[in-house]
Amino acid sequence: MAEETEEQNDYETFPFNSFVEIVDDNHEDIPEILHEENEETITEAETEITEKSKPYHSKIWEYFEKISEEEKDNIKNYIIYNLCQLHFSANNSTITLERHLKAKHKVDYDTYKSNVEVKRLGFWATELQQEKYKLFINWIITDQQPFIVVENKNFRKFLSSIQPRYKLPTRYTVKSMIMNKFKDAQKQINNYLQLFTSKISLTMDILIGITSDNEVKILAATQEIKMALNLSEFHHYRCSAHILNLVVGAAFNTNIIPESVKKLCTFINIIRNSPKQIDKLKEYFRIEEIKFKAPLSDCTTWWNYTFYMINRVLEIKPLLANLKSNLKTLSDNWPTDEEWEILTELANLLTPFASIIKVISASNYPTIGEIKLLFSGLKAHLNKFQDDNYILQEQSNEMNRVFNNYFDEINKACHIPAFFDSRYKNLSFGNMNRHEILQPIQRVISNYEESNIILPSQTHTIQQTSRHQLVNLSASETQSLFRNLLTTESDQTP
Repeated sequence: MAEETEEQNDYETFPFNSFVEIVDDNHEDIPEILHEENEETITEAETEITEKSKPYHSKIWEYFEKISEEEKDNIKNYIIYNLCQLHFSANNSTITLERHLKAKHKVDYDTYKSNVEVKRLGFWATELQQEKYKLFINWIITDQQPFIVVENKNFRKFLSSIQPRYKLPTRYTVKSMIMNKFKDAQKQINNYLQLFTSKISLTMDILIGITSDNEVKILAATQEIKMALNLSEFHHYRCSAHILNLVVGAAFNTNIIPESVKKLCTFINIIRNSPKQIDKLKEYFRIEEIKFKAPLSDCTTWWNYTFYMINRVLEIKPLLANLKSNLKTLSDNWPTDEEWEILTELANLLTPFASIIKVISASNYPTIGEIKLLFSGLKAHLNKFQDDNYILQEQSNEMNRVFNNYFDEINKACHIPAFFDSRYKNLSFGNMNRHEILQPIQRVISNYEESNIILPSQTHTIQQTSRHQLVNLSASETQSLFRNLLTTESDQTP
């Protein structure tokens, strides 16, 4: 009785319902099941199992299939390839099937051999596999690859051909490992920052980056963060290079510039992609006894590449003109006189921007003290260009509008760094009175030490610089140029 009770309890606790359908013996509609089976029934079942063909263990049977068909009194056996439907005799060995796969279906054969290799050697041990995962995750992060790259068939075939024993992680595993790596890095950075006892400068574009080019959205989105930073005596500084990129982008988004630049770009690409045209251009340089300068190509994501392309073309325009008669496609893409005028004025408009980018992109010296002066000079340049130029009137107006939206913000943010740069503080602050200049300074340094602050006087020299000279100016020469530009503007102001 004890054994029967134990069996009954096991039966009741095991979740049969999730695997098989349980027949209720107590149900009146179901006839009584006979538990006695004769030996003949058992023998027939054993014979049926014995006569079943053994499963095919070779990987080749993933591509081929054995077929049996009845023809009158005979049974015809043959092998068929699933893709090309080619028939083989059933007596053929797997070697014959492999030969067909290798000769007619190269891609499938490579996959087959990889699978065979994996089956023979097996995957790496877990520890070794984890080491490979770490290297793979580092590649995903540094190259900014999407998680779904692991599901790309061609990518999987490529890795399998190199190392069949490496098992790619799923995209969910990749995501999990990257998040774990992020949390570890976050802890390390937090621990590292705890070691500092003074203020530090943080670039936060990764944390609060906004991809939109709409200046109103960007300013609104960062307002709350800036308020919090100001309350804690931290200061928020916008990326100056990004502001310049948005200002120049405003000009490139207008009607006439994209078409002119695109046409010139096509002309340059035809020359650069033709060794014959390059050789002819070199010959023209040799005849004129001029050092060879190759035309530069454009990069759509870097506006200054567009400027350098236009500027180089304007330098060697007479020599490039000799090439347009050599090829019809060159002649068709040679800009018209009106387009050349647009490109020339565009180069004049963008030259100060390119010079400023060189200065503020430096890494060997601090640049924040330069920003107030450079942006003030750039504002003067845009105002002058807007008044004097009629060809790019729409473009200069749009650039001025975008620039003015950011100027007040960058002007206030760089007030203190500009004050402590004694080279040109008078120019940087323009017509501001002494109280307006000193008030922000005194508010900040009151937390440290009170001191007497004196504004030194400074003299300036005016220089006139052409566009071609300005492009190659050094940092100090660029700073001097913008000092002169601001001085000229202040002298002309009634």
